[in-house]
Amino acid sequence: MPIFEFPFWRKWGLEGVLEWHENPVLFSKFFKTNRMQINFPGLFFLHLINGGLGGIGFYFLLILVPFLNTMMFSMDILYGLVL
Repeated sequence: MPIFEFPFWRKWGLEGVLEWHENPVLFSKFFKTNRMQINFPGLFFLHLINGGLGGIGFYFLLILVPFLNTMMFSMDILYGLVL
């Protein structure tokens, strides 16, 4: 997904990509730092961590609620709704 978001980041900066501007705010709140000090590789790393944790949470949701696997939703729509 970051491959598709990168052009929007290049054109409009962090405001061009929804979840990319949330990461520095969360990081600065948790670690009491200035959000402007986080560089692009750090943002990209945070983006991958958030996506990975969301995927792990979604996996456990599918294990705990097995009927979600048989719903008429496609998995990507269901994942988007959960997130």
